[in-house]
Amino acid sequence: MELPPETFTLRELVQMFSKAEEEGTNVASDVSSGFNKIGLSSKQLEKICTKLTEKELTDPTSIGKRQTRLNEVARLCEDDEITADKVKRVILAHATTKLMFGKIRKAVLEKGASLPKSVADFENIVRDLQKSGDMKLEARNLKGAYSNNAPCPCNSGKRFKRCCGS
Repeated sequence: MELPPETFTLRELVQMFSKAEEEGTNVASDVSSGFNKIGLSSKQLEKICTKLTEKELTDPTSIGKRQTRLNEVARLCEDDEITADKVKRVILAHATTKLMFGKIRKAVLEKGASLPKSVADFENIVRDLQKSGDMKLEARNLKGAYSNNAPCPCNSGKRFKRCCGS
């Protein structure tokens, strides 16, 4: 694995998904979350990208806050399998991946950590972040990508809207 990019757009997430699909890699078979949870093919993800503005591709959480825009993007794709809920899942996948890439980049550049080589290495990074309290700070960046009634990603046990989403 190479050092994650400093900026990470939705288009780059789709490229990662396409590459994983071409190589026959299925992240979801190793981990309970992953690309399969989105429920869309790489072609469908590319179709979603074509319906978004450059600003939305750079920061897709901006459309996650507006249900009408989610519905509009799903409708513009002209594909029955692409729903507003699935567009929202794509946005959440981008936000969490961007967050993790930022943390990995920071750990490697500032703390001299080695790049993760396995799922266990990623889990260790997440565990360290949870212990340090950085997750609560970073969870605020997921506003618009994360459902208000879902458990907060900072692991406080509260709902997102009552914790980091407020």
